[in-house]
Amino acid sequence: MRKAIKTAEDMRTALESTVENLHNCGVLTRSMDIAIDYNGLPLTMAVQYKRGEKGTIVCIHGLGCTQDSFKGIWSPKFKSYSRLTFDLIGFGDSAKPASFPYTMEAHADVCHALMTYLDIDTLHVVAHSMGGAVALLLAEKIPEKVRSFVNVEGNLIGEDCTMSREVVRMPYPDFEKTFTQMKQKMKGKDRLSRLLYAWLCKSDPYGFYYSAKSLIEWSDSGKLLDLFLTLPMKKVYVYGDENARAPVLDVIEKIKTVPILNSGHFMMVENPQAFYCTLLAFLEDGALYR
Repeated sequence: MRKAIKTAEDMRTALESTVENLHNCGVLTRSMDIAIDYNGLPLTMAVQYKRGEKGTIVCIHGLGCTQDSFKGIWSPKFKSYSRLTFDLIGFGDSAKPASFPYTMEAHADVCHALMTYLDIDTLHVVAHSMGGAVALLLAEKIPEKVRSFVNVEGNLIGEDCTMSREVVRMPYPDFEKTFTQMKQKMKGKDRLSRLLYAWLCKSDPYGFYYSAKSLIEWSDSGKLLDLFLTLPMKKVYVYGDENARAPVLDVIEKIKTVPILNSGHFMMVENPQAFYCTLLAFLEDGALYR
C-alpha cells in the first residue's frame, strides 16, 4: 500500500524522490549550475543535461546568444541521445567575470573542462556562429571523443564576421555606451527579434566585445577553415538558404552542405522543423556525409 503523505515535509520528500526518479529515467531535463575551474578562476556555468543511451549531442551557441538557441534539441525525437546545452561564460545565466580572457581558446578550455566534469566520452558537436569557432578548438583538443561535427554557419573565414567586426571598430568604452542602443535595435515584434533581444539582455558587454575581437582574429587567420577542412570525423555545413551566396560556400565546396529553406543565420529558430529533421538525418545516417 502506498504511504500516505501527511505533512508538507512528506510532500517535499515525495516530490524530490519523484523528480530524481524521472531524471534517472531520462524523462526530465536536468538544469543545473556547474562550478568549473579555469586556471584558478572559479566559474559557474548554466547547464542543461539529459542522459540517453547514445553519445552526447553537445550544442554550442553563438555570440550574444544563449543555450536557448537550441531548445529544439529537447524534442522526443532525440531521446535516444544524451543532450547537453550550456551558456558560454559571459552569456546567458553563466558567470561573467571581468578577469576571464574571453578568447575563443579560453571558451574552448572551459567547454573541455565541462566535458571532463560530466565524464562525456562521445560527442556529436552542433555549433552555431561563434560557437563553431569554439567547437573547432574543442575538437582539436579531444579528436578521439568527437564522432561528428555539425557546423551551423559557424565562423570559418574573415567574411563570416559581420556584426562582430562592426562592434570592434570602436574602442570598448564607446561600445559599452552603445550596447543598450544595440539591444534596442534588436527589439521587435517578430519571434526572432524578441529572442535576440532577450539573449542580448543576458550578455555581458565586456564578454561580448572581447569574444568578438578574438573571433575576428581567428576567422581572419585562416586557421578555423583549416581545422574544419581537416576534421577526421563525419561533418556537414548547414546554412540558411537566404545566405546561399555567402563567400564561405565557395571555399568549402568539397564539404557536404545542406541548406535550410526559408531561413537565415538563425535557422534553428526560423525553421526549426527543417533544421532538426536535417540534424537527426545526419546523426542517424552519417554515411551520406563522410
